[in-house]
Amino acid sequence: MQRNFIFKVAVQGEKREYKVNIPTVGELVHIEHLKAIYAESNYRGIASSNTIGGNYALDLVDMNAYLTTLVPDLIKDLKSDDLFKLDIFDVQDLKKAYEESFIPWVNEWQTALRKIKEGKKEEK
Repeated sequence: MQRNFIFKVAVQGEKREYKVNIPTVGELVHIEHLKAIYAESNYRGIASSNTIGGNYALDLVDMNAYLTTLVPDLIKDLKSDDLFKLDIFDVQDLKKAYEESFIPWVNEWQTALRKIKEGKKEEK
């Protein structure tokens, strides 16, 4: 499991790289807290609606929570200080990079956490 990685993304047409570390306990709690805030405490309700807009919105909720917490320099480099202020089409390149490289990394350490919770040893 990688404890950090380099997130490569185009920001305002310029390729940038950001070192991202596995979250601390406080950051992980903050990410989950932000998801609840952004979804107005209705994350499960939105997910169960299974609509195109709802699923897209949850993707953006997750992306905003993770990137705001773990890659604050990226947020500073955007033309807006808040991902939610960006046009839904302007955020596409960032969303694509997030889905292609960031989510697999998150899934990797979340799988390791799940194994620990289940009493299995982490594979190195």
